Amino acid sequence: MLVGAAAAHDTASIPLLVIGGWWLLGGLLAIWQVRQQVHEIVIHGDSVEFRSTAKRVTIPAVEIVEVGSSRRRGYLRFRTRSNGVIKVAPRLHGLFDFLIELRRLNPQVKVGTL
Repeated sequence: MLVGAAAAHDTASIPLLVIGGWWLLGGLLAIWQVRQQVHEIVIHGDSVEFRSTAKRVTIPAVEIVEVGSSRRRGYLRFRTRSNGVIKVAPRLHGLFDFLIELRRLNPQVKVGTL
């Protein structure tokens, strides 16, 4: 549709086609990132389940090494021994209660700014 509009008008609409294409690409990338980002964390016994729209990851609570926030990116980062870094949306309900329960299950976990 953007290409047809650019071809129907003059060559001055070509830059608008490029700008519109970049906005379209940015929107598709944002949709992909939202689907990959964890939006719910559930504790089952002594394991933690990270849920996103695309997948679910379950790991033992003792595998979590560090929990922190990224000041520039605006998300929480859970550094694990086996799964690397898991990025979580910072607007989780009950996050404080979750961190208390995580500290009870894994006293060695570090909480701070990464």
